[in-house]
Order: sequence, then C-alpha cells, then structure tokens
Amino acid sequence: MLRLYLPHQKHSTLYAIKGYIQSAVAIKALKRWGQHFLNSPLGLTTITETVSAIQKVNGLQAITEIGPGLGALTDCLHPLTSTYYVMEQDQRFAPRLSSYDPPLNILWGDALRQEWAVCPKSVLVGNLPYNISIPIILRWLRYSERFPEAIFMVQKEVGKRIISKPSTKAYGRLAVMIQSMAHVRWILTLGPESFVPQPKVDSCVLHLKRNFSIPKDLDTLESVLKHCFSQRRKILKNALARISVKFPTGFLEEGLARVGASMHYRPEMLTVDQYIKFSEYIKDSEYVAMD
Repeated sequence: MLRLYLPHQKHSTLYAIKGYIQSAVAIKALKRWGQHFLNSPLGLTTITETVSAIQKVNGLQAITEIGPGLGALTDCLHPLTSTYYVMEQDQRFAPRLSSYDPPLNILWGDALRQEWAVCPKSVLVGNLPYNISIPIILRWLRYSERFPEAIFMVQKEVGKRIISKPSTKAYGRLAVMIQSMAHVRWILTLGPESFVPQPKVDSCVLHLKRNFSIPKDLDTLESVLKHCFSQRRKILKNALARISVKFPTGFLEEGLARVGASMHYRPEMLTVDQYIKFSEYIKDSEYVAMD
C-alpha cells in the first residue's frame, strides 16, 4: 500500500510536490494498469515548460492528458488552459479529478478504446503506462491532425527505439512508423526515483511534432513494415518472398530500385523516406494491396 500526498488548492509545480504533505490519501498502485505516479519536480517542470512553449509558438491552447491519475502533472498544466480534457479509467481518482476549477472534461475508460475525436484540437500529454505506451503512440499517429504535438513519458528503451536511425540494432517498424509522421525530440531522462512506486527501468520524455508532409496511406506503410521486419536478419528478397507472389515478377524489385534500394538490402538499411516512397509505389499500383 502506497502513501501518497496529493496537492490541493493552488495548482503549480511547487504545490504538485510540496502539497503532498497537506492532504494524504492511501492509494494502491495497480500493477495491471502499469501505474507509476510521476513525483519529480524536474519532470513536472520540464513537461510544463514544454507545453507552455508549444502553446506560445503554435497557438494550441487546449490540453488533453492521458492517465492523469493523482493529478500531479494536471496541477502543473491546468493553469495553462481553460480547456482541459483527461482520459482516465481508474474511478478511484474521481474525487480528485472532479475538484478542479475550471472543471476538467473527464473521459472515463481505457484510452485505447476512447473516441479521441471528441477532444478539441490540443496538445496531447501523458505519463504512459509501459505496457500500453506503444499502442497509445501508434494510435496518436492516426489522430495527429487533432493533436499536432504530443509529450509522452515512456520507458527509456522504447524511447531509444523510437528515435533510432537506420543500420542500428534498435531501428525497426516502430521507428519508421513514428518518424514517418512526426519529428521526435528527446527532452529528458528520468530514473526510477522519479516515480511512486519506483519502476525497475529508466524513463524518458519525448516531444512528438506532426510532420508537414506525411505518408499518403499509413495502412500500406504499416503492412510493408510488417512484412519487411518480420525477418529482420534476412535480406528483403527473403523477407518479402511470401507476398511477392501477389505482384508481377520484378515489381517489388523495381519499386526498391526506384527508391535507391534493392532486394539484397536488409530491412534496417532502408531509411524512413525510402520506406515511405516504397509503400506509395505499391499503393499507387493497380495490383492487390499488401495485407
């Protein structure tokens, strides 16, 4: 059983930390939901300053937060906007989340099953549970027009995969999918002591900003990546052997040649731009789509 101290009255980074002394509530963090509550002044301040800068530069005034939990981050961000949406599935936090003025717009339920389209155009933020961080970010790709910029706390190793470059061990489907849609910036690294309860790994804060130019068809790109990286140690000729029969002889070879690659490349050798152009070559053809 954890003993956590919740802030009240004033909403600021100072009170999000020191206010814990004033209003104690016993809460058991639920392992099945991956709850690790952010309790770091540096983390809270950095995220708040980043969101504030986004608002000033891009005019995105509304904020949507995934998994506010005890409200430490909410306390810091709430003064920045009069339009604040949160997605939370743990009803134990209802009294806390209902105490804000102006009130929060609370969407109860699993963020992966929520209809994100009900939220206004806004900055999306979240200290994401490790077990659903990748699905959440991939879902953000589909809604990035509504949430042009996002600030996510994720496991450090996931962050490394997201920002990885071609011809590296970490480079794969996740990196290509996200970098095809967004510019990713690593903002901060936080150790286990920044959370309650403490996780066993480090975390990082990422800033994702939607690209001006995005793939024509995300589904085709996703399918291409699934097939290419299904056997990442093999060259593309072998990795794509199963689906090559759906196309005329030489079709895939021609597509790779057009983007400056070949069937003798390994999947991690192609750049994000090459994968985008290759998937668009397939999408624009009259042949059956990849699945």
